[in-house]
Order: sequence, then C-alpha cells, then structure tokens
Amino acid sequence: VASKYLDLTTQKFDIARLPNDFGQPEGEEWADGTPKRVVEELIDHWQEHFDWRKQEAALN
Repeated sequence: VASKYLDLTTQKFDIARLPNDFGQPEGEEWADGTPKRVVEELIDHWQEHFDWRKQEAALN
C-alpha cells in the first residue's frame, strides 16, 4: 500500500467527528451501533500502535 494512502487514513482519523453516545443503560451500549469509546480505542490503536508495514510484510 502506498504511503500516501496510509497518511490519508491517518489524516481522516485526525479529523473524524464522532457522534455522542446515546447514553444507553449498561448491557445495551451496542443497541444503536458501536459505542463511541470503542471507536475511539480503535482509532488510538491504529494511530499509536498498529504497524501496517509489519502486517503487510507478514501477508506478503
């Protein structure tokens, strides 16, 4: 994957505007989709911990 596409993905994460949670009761957090905190954790993982080049090398 070209670096420009990885950079673009990172930029999109940087400017992402996530909706507020609906305040679902415990046990029903997923009733209206993925909870905001889960998406925030995924974004953090991608930006701070995930090494695409390492995964790419393993796949190839």
